[in-house]
Amino acid sequence: MNLEQFTLDEVEVEPFQVKEVLKCLIHTILFHRTLGIVKPIDAGSDLFDVTYVQCNDKSVEESVRARIEECYTQLDRSAGKDRSNLWQVVLSFFEMRSRRPSFFARSDQKVTWERWTFRLLVNRQSIDPAERTARQERLDATLRARIEAIVQLVNQRRDHVPRLVHNEMKTFPFEITV
Repeated sequence: MNLEQFTLDEVEVEPFQVKEVLKCLIHTILFHRTLGIVKPIDAGSDLFDVTYVQCNDKSVEESVRARIEECYTQLDRSAGKDRSNLWQVVLSFFEMRSRRPSFFARSDQKVTWERWTFRLLVNRQSIDPAERTARQERLDATLRARIEAIVQLVNQRRDHVPRLVHNEMKTFPFEITV
């Protein structure tokens, strides 16, 4: 199986916007990689003039929230005193495959089949209110463009998505890493 990789163009954000940007992008992808019939939820952003779709599944929502929080904490701790830092967050989808049994036990292998990379330029410079408004408008437009790009990509390139093995699965297994 071939690994399909997608890298979205860099997005410039302020520290307080990081979690919301990741939430919008990750939920958009997860919805389009949901298995079976799922009732979509239109989610409005708390910070941006953007609406995105997410799965109606509390466990997925909680998993994404918790993982984004962990990533943010890890990235924030590693941030230097620089006025801006480039952060990279990766969403990977995988499946577990059984390896040939060894002498004593059978082992499973994690095979990643799709990877999304988000690059965020976190700008820590203090800015005046007029500049903040202009940046907010640019970020709203950028975020909408990224969501549209995601929807186009997931609809155009899906030949690499593995066949459904377990009927009880709601989403493919995924992980969010820094």
